[in-house]
Amino acid sequence: MTIGTVVLTDGRRLPCVMRNHSAGGARLSVARRHPLPKTFVLVVNRSNKAFQVERVWRHGDEVGIKLCEGAPDVPVRPEIAPPA
Repeated sequence: MTIGTVVLTDGRRLPCVMRNHSAGGARLSVARRHPLPKTFVLVVNRSNKAFQVERVWRHGDEVGIKLCEGAPDVPVRPEIAPPA
């Protein structure tokens, strides 16, 4: 289990838990009350790395994501980094 932060284009940050992650994607737990766009930035809190990801499926609080093809790691700027 890894703690992460979903960063939306409007600047909102949503906490998430990453489960079953691999080099190509992951399963996230994000509260179902938060709608997610097709693509967004995922910050891995422990490493402070950010990735452009694509939502593949969603069932309730569970979300399947994949890393966007060919997208480099997104530099973590102070405005998207999770609070310390």
